[in-house]
Amino acid sequence: MGKRPSLSPTKRAQIVALQRTGLSQVAISHELGISRKAVQVALKKFEATGSYRDAARSGRPRKTSKKDDRVIRRLVFTRPTATTADVQRQLATAEIHIHRSTISRRLKAMNLKAFRPARKPLLTPAMRKRRLQFAKAHRHWTAQEWRKVLWSDECSLSQFGRYVQFVRRPSGYMYRYAEKYTQATMKHPPSIMVWACISASGRGGLEVIPRNSRMDSKMYMNILEKKLENFLVIHDCDTFMQDSAPCHVSKVTKAWFARKNIHTLDWPGNSPDLNPIENVWRKFKDLVAMRKPSSLVELEAAIKSVWTMEITPELCTACVESMPQRLQAVIDAKGGPTKY
Repeated sequence: MGKRPSLSPTKRAQIVALQRTGLSQVAISHELGISRKAVQVALKKFEATGSYRDAARSGRPRKTSKKDDRVIRRLVFTRPTATTADVQRQLATAEIHIHRSTISRRLKAMNLKAFRPARKPLLTPAMRKRRLQFAKAHRHWTAQEWRKVLWSDECSLSQFGRYVQFVRRPSGYMYRYAEKYTQATMKHPPSIMVWACISASGRGGLEVIPRNSRMDSKMYMNILEKKLENFLVIHDCDTFMQDSAPCHVSKVTKAWFARKNIHTLDWPGNSPDLNPIENVWRKFKDLVAMRKPSSLVELEAAIKSVWTMEITPELCTACVESMPQRLQAVIDAKGGPTKY
């Protein structure tokens, strides 16, 4: 039988007050709906301490002091990738001996839980400077100016895409690895590369790159010859955005743009977070993966169908209209990575 909870200070005050009116312990127990023993114990404690509250319990001594907690916090802030074992070893060099589980509890209490880090492109100081310059140069562009930009990029879509299919199963090791509850993967799944463009008006052209082909300047210019000029007109755009991939910025490609009199944005390297089409790619890949193509033929069919039927103008517009926020995020991060 478990221990009954202690009476509250208010209840104890009522017991003392009723006793002072002349009521007996039995009468008080009936009045308050508690046992006579509880009344007796409450009165004895009040006589001994003069307080309605429980005496402070000593409890188990705390393993760390406030100073130790500050040291733990400083170690983790200085080195975010440090494990509890790393922190334990560093504390031991300062003659502070604490178990890893205690360190883990302290970190949780400080709201310093372990998370999987966001994956972002590596940015050199020169890249950060270029990103910051680009953001500051374009932060005052109006929505109408951004509507005049045609955004482009390439991406690769796998036959076994990134779509996560949840399963409902009983808990336990034997069920987790039962075949009916697992999702098949392939080490090097067949994939297809595509080039596409969008604007604030909606999706533009999509070109499937032939398998086993390399995207070089010649192939890139062939795609541009087939798609770019038409979609600049269709979307009423006068500026073209491409990243700084080698085939995009080669001498022959630059000469082609100059010959065609097509203005391109001076794009900073390693900046997918500034390109609205990256968010379209994310949605696009999920939708293609949901089709569960079983062959490259089905994958290509799914790619074309999803692009023409499910990539909506509203999605493209929302992504392009986020440009002011993207630029401000780069400025706030001093050219560093952002949430986009």
